[in-house]
Amino acid sequence: MSIGCAGAVLGYLQRKRASTYLPVDPRGGHVFRVALYEMFSLRHTMLVNADTLASLQVIEPRVAGSAPTTGPTKSKEAPLSIHALFHVHAKSPQGKSRLRQAFLRPSLDVDHINSRLDFVSVLIRSENQQARQELSKCLGKIKDMRNTTTLLRKGIERGKQQPNAFKGSVWLALWEFCRHSIAVAESLHGVIGADRLCLWSRAVGVLDRGSLQKISEMVHETVDFDGSAEAQRTVINCDIYPRLDELKRKHDKLDEVLTETAREIDRSLGLNIELNVIYLPHLGYHISIPVDPNTHEPEINWRALDWEQMFTADSRVYFKDATMRVLDEDIGDIYANICDYEIEIAHDLAQKVLEHEKFLIEASDICGELDCNLAFVHSAYEHRLTRPKIIEHNVINIEKGRHLLQEKSVPSFVPNDTFILGGGGEDEHAPVGPSMLLLTGPNYSGKSVYQKQVALAVYMAHIGSFVPAESATIGITDKIFTRLTTRETVSKVQSAFMIDMQQIAMALNSCTRKSLIVIDEFGKGTDTCDGAGLAAGVFLHLLSLNTQAPKALVATHFHEIFETNLFGTLKNISFAHMEVRVENADERVTEQQSRVSYLYNLQLGCSDLSYGTQCAAMNGIPEEVVERALDLSRRARRGEDLVSQCSALTVSEAAELEAAEVAAELFLDQNFDQQMTENELQALLDAMIEPASNATEELDI
Repeated sequence: MSIGCAGAVLGYLQRKRASTYLPVDPRGGHVFRVALYEMFSLRHTMLVNADTLASLQVIEPRVAGSAPTTGPTKSKEAPLSIHALFHVHAKSPQGKSRLRQAFLRPSLDVDHINSRLDFVSVLIRSENQQARQELSKCLGKIKDMRNTTTLLRKGIERGKQQPNAFKGSVWLALWEFCRHSIAVAESLHGVIGADRLCLWSRAVGVLDRGSLQKISEMVHETVDFDGSAEAQRTVINCDIYPRLDELKRKHDKLDEVLTETAREIDRSLGLNIELNVIYLPHLGYHISIPVDPNTHEPEINWRALDWEQMFTADSRVYFKDATMRVLDEDIGDIYANICDYEIEIAHDLAQKVLEHEKFLIEASDICGELDCNLAFVHSAYEHRLTRPKIIEHNVINIEKGRHLLQEKSVPSFVPNDTFILGGGGEDEHAPVGPSMLLLTGPNYSGKSVYQKQVALAVYMAHIGSFVPAESATIGITDKIFTRLTTRETVSKVQSAFMIDMQQIAMALNSCTRKSLIVIDEFGKGTDTCDGAGLAAGVFLHLLSLNTQAPKALVATHFHEIFETNLFGTLKNISFAHMEVRVENADERVTEQQSRVSYLYNLQLGCSDLSYGTQCAAMNGIPEEVVERALDLSRRARRGEDLVSQCSALTVSEAAELEAAEVAAELFLDQNFDQQMTENELQALLDAMIEPASNATEELDI
């Protein structure tokens, strides 16, 4: 969106220059010129697009109008993203928000990355296991003070999520935040070896236990939490305001006063009816008389008593007399007065709390940062992750790397190594090695998973996370572009092939020597010759950049591009394939299928076999289709003409054709001019068909 807005500004300047100056006027270039164009908002942040996030399953997209995903469900299904694996360990609202921000903003700042890695390295130690569990437990009980202070400024005592429960009150959230933040501060001192951590030092400095205790006592001494939960509103403690305490005592004795007043009125009237005196907030005191079900009138002659009828409700009539008016004057609307006083006291308390607003927000933010980093710690411990080494050199060196999501859905996962070196630029001392790893070989062998696990390791390292590998050295990577999946949708007018072209165009036009490009089976959506040519052209272009070449992981099934020795003289490319063991390759498909073993082990060198027919058989393609495909594949490798082979008749088709010829010849030899009955004609036709049927049966035998 920012780039689009910048483009609109540039377009406006271009139109303004064209309307003000002639094309040959040099003044136009000086007046309407762009002095500096820089993506400052993305400085020190890795550039990734939506296709990359979706292809690598980094984070779930948020759909408008839907609640954000909170991580994997309780079912046994595999999680949908890497973020979901980490999200379950973030306990506080601000921690979850900070974690999502970390996943969407991978950093290019080595110091920032190492700061988070240092935190994870210290907290993951076995001697700090209890401390980190206590920290997470305390952080899970605090709320975001940014929302709380906003509600306090607005004079709102609870959010919209819990409109009828004091559990969502700002006072309870504030009190629990102070109480549990103190526990967090105390737990931080129990972390062994954390005194050198930047985040630990900031957290200890911000979480001032004296200030937190002061705010906690201020709230707890003023607000009656038990009474507030029962009344579903803010109730003030006793001994805060004498006039309020007096009103509450009167309100507590109000039932006795009203009962005694009702008895006196009943005795003065001498009537045996159900007479009550009740208090209605904001309406005052009333005499309640039942209505006669037959006449629908009050059971007494109220007009003779100088009473004033106020209203009728629930088969009762409510009146006021001189006694009720005296009660209105002497006692008044006691409940409303109590509420008014409590609102004023709560407002004064809010103003006192807001004096510490900056401190509360800083404490809340540091708790969110702690919670976010603890999610990285818990995830590293749970998924057996290893700290990567972040360097400035343009290298990816991973030993025994894994794919976190894939290994959750398979019984065992085979780790693999990776070594790629991007262009060294102007650095003459930069290490030398392949900038492109080109994968070939069978379908269903794990090439796509391998590509994704390498890109995910790079991405996770840049967000400050440990990576799924035995060891990893990862150079700073400024961009990750992928051509892995085609995200088709009816909202786009482009075809699948056009979407692929756009993904590749963005990668080629935007990549630098520090970028990582992942391409899987590019060119498969068009003619085979055109697709192979496009794929070879893209690969050669990336390799031709030499010192400016990006790191590239590509996979292809266009084996014909290797027949012309296109890459023979290039030294910055490495070839690999996923190992597959096949026995008795010349036997029938059904036998061969049972002898194919996918080892998922990366091996150096090219492989010109795809084993597509075996993959088709394993995934439910009918056996006769697979056998026919294998037969045509063998004929094609022998150089036979597939057009003539596909147009040749099968045995059954030849038998049907011969039977038709026999029937046609018999039919043409007959004379149908003579008069015949229907039965005679039927017998004649049967006689024509019978020799043809016999000929077909003989051929079948």
